[in-house]
Amino acid sequence: MKKLFYSLFIAAAMVACGDDGGEEVVVVEQSTDIAASSFTLESPEGTTFAWTEGSRLSLFRSNTNERFAYDAAGDVFKKEDKLKMGEPFENAYAVYPYKGTNRVSNGDIKTEVPAAQTYSADGVNFEDAPMVGMSATASDPTMELKNLCGVAVVKLYGSAIVKSVAITGNNGEVLAGTAMAEIGEDGNPTFDIVALQNNTVTLTAEEPVALGATAEEATPFYLLVPPTTFENGFVVTIVDSYGNIRKKNFKVDEENPAASIARNEVAIIAEYELAEKKPLQTILDVQFNEDGTAVDEGIYGLDVTLVGDINPYVYTYKHPKFKANNIARFGHIAHNDGGKKFSYYKVDYSANEEMKATIADGFALEVVYVNTAWSWDWWSVPVSTNAFRLMRKGDLDKNAWNFTFNEGGGWWPGNVTGINATLEKNKYHHTIYMYDADNQCVQVYQDGILLGMREGIAEFNPGAWLTIGGFTEGDGSLFMQWNGEVALVKMYDQAMTADEVATKFNDLKLPDAPAEPASPALSTPLFDIKWNADKTATNAGTQTSLEILSKPNDNTTIIDVEGYGKIANFNNEIHNRTYADGWYRIDYSSDEDFRSKLQNGFSMEMLVVSNFDQGQFWMRPFSTNKWGIMLKDGDRKRWVAFANSADNDWSAYGNSQNNGYEVYVKDQITKDESFSHLVYIWNAEAKEWGTYVDGNFNGGHILHDFNVGTIMNINGMPYTDRLETAHGWNGKVAMVRIYDEVMTQDQVLHRFADLQDEIQKLNTTIQ
Repeated sequence: MKKLFYSLFIAAAMVACGDDGGEEVVVVEQSTDIAASSFTLESPEGTTFAWTEGSRLSLFRSNTNERFAYDAAGDVFKKEDKLKMGEPFENAYAVYPYKGTNRVSNGDIKTEVPAAQTYSADGVNFEDAPMVGMSATASDPTMELKNLCGVAVVKLYGSAIVKSVAITGNNGEVLAGTAMAEIGEDGNPTFDIVALQNNTVTLTAEEPVALGATAEEATPFYLLVPPTTFENGFVVTIVDSYGNIRKKNFKVDEENPAASIARNEVAIIAEYELAEKKPLQTILDVQFNEDGTAVDEGIYGLDVTLVGDINPYVYTYKHPKFKANNIARFGHIAHNDGGKKFSYYKVDYSANEEMKATIADGFALEVVYVNTAWSWDWWSVPVSTNAFRLMRKGDLDKNAWNFTFNEGGGWWPGNVTGINATLEKNKYHHTIYMYDADNQCVQVYQDGILLGMREGIAEFNPGAWLTIGGFTEGDGSLFMQWNGEVALVKMYDQAMTADEVATKFNDLKLPDAPAEPASPALSTPLFDIKWNADKTATNAGTQTSLEILSKPNDNTTIIDVEGYGKIANFNNEIHNRTYADGWYRIDYSSDEDFRSKLQNGFSMEMLVVSNFDQGQFWMRPFSTNKWGIMLKDGDRKRWVAFANSADNDWSAYGNSQNNGYEVYVKDQITKDESFSHLVYIWNAEAKEWGTYVDGNFNGGHILHDFNVGTIMNINGMPYTDRLETAHGWNGKVAMVRIYDEVMTQDQVLHRFADLQDEIQKLNTTIQ
């Protein structure tokens, strides 16, 4: 260990008696030069600390922080300030390096352990090393400056060029900040970091460092850290010459004990290869414009085509908490049916051979999306190419992602992510789908976590076009339509590391939920049933031609709900039987005006609650002879919507439901605890019908035609050849309205929110 000595020429403080007989402290003028003859510099093993020209330290002979700079020519320290000493300490203290914030009080030494350190090719950078010393007395200030820190060494080799190396403990260890030290009887310092605490120390090179090629030639990086044991391991973060952030987590296990760094000792804590990694290039970056169009800001500048029109079901908007770009919102009724061309975005790269070659050599597709629907009977796709896609799996008991790719004409060699990929409704998620050509595998990450992998993929079909909002066949027909939002679509020219994926996710700082878009008010309903105290009912809607035939019975009661109004309670015996009365009917078979309005698109809205704990065969609170909604018995209690475009009616000669379509819209095992808000829509322009329960889109179907029927019933399904009804309802009906417009998903959400006060009042009637 090299030792440098210097003397402090300080005249002793003289103590004399004053005129009043008391002691008087006299501070004697001192020399401004201090010879280097009585200091010792402690050096970590394998390195030598020595003063260099301009090295500065703080000297405390009193509470004054005096700044001294080393002059190599005279081997002395010269005082650089004009500060006067205060009352002398019993001991002199030195703190290296000099900082204006250094302090000494009652033997407590305040200094700093730096979070930002500078790389030195010679080993530990002495200029960053915090050291403290204390003399035996102020009149004889001989002292040894001792290190506060130990040295953690990260050794790297390979083809990468390094700009910085950082260490972060997995247990949140404090590695830098304001230190409060004291020197013990053994002369060694101990300290705590009491302020400006930092969990990371970073060593940065002024010029990027080329690494040794082999493990034997590994380049060491020396980082000063407090005495620490990384009980749960630590993370090394490398920034290379391209600006790539490269992280490696060293976890503690049976084969890898916790790394420990002691004061003034050197410990090699990590050694590994770091290959060159060129920065990610963005080969596709779809930006949605305010007018609903979109552009590609990737390196190829591909055309992004809006297929179809911006409409209440597909539009763009700006989320106040998502700064990246505008968001595309899709209100499609999703189903595996390509019979209708919905609005969607298409990026055609079939003629761009360079992009296709890049994808085939390995890529990463990054998507931010939110699902605003929930159903069990369909699959849905936010982003897809004609060769690979992300697909939400539409199983009854799962809500996982299925990532697939076309291999020999089949779409099923992909993999299901499993239950760890639960897709929460109304929550933004970040997904990266990538092909790693070097490792011959496809991987999918959600919110920074690896969900699934398919290995053994030697070749990958790059596809020819990408669609946003569903999956398309070559003729442009949209399948597996997306119901929700797509906020970001980017594609990169290579696969990412797990750390890069996590960084992408963390940097986005996704909002918790979609913004609440403005929603146009609904028109006055065509039909709006109002019950009277005498059990009759009238239509308060604008379609005055609709007359209600009231056929109540002893099982029908009218309840007057405070703050809401009158509702109907039906207590029919439930089974597949007919009823001569106990219902309310509207015959519109001759009302061509009303039928035409329905045929052009409508919304039916209800507030209902069942009186039963379990499904009781089929119960229908509302039904026409062609479409309606019911609770269906079985192993589960399910809301079911149905529609039928066939010619035969529900009559003695046929069951229209069996010739139509059913959609399970809600599973419900226990008794209702609240009135349900049900909305049934028919969109004539898109030729789709669908249902919502409590603001949630819950499935639908695409029809080439929709039969609006001729008779509607509240409580049961009507026969057309006699005044009877079947599958009666046992429960309460508070609202049945029909609108001359198709509600958008946003309108349904707003409507459900607006009805909360009324629903709370209605819930007081539930026994």
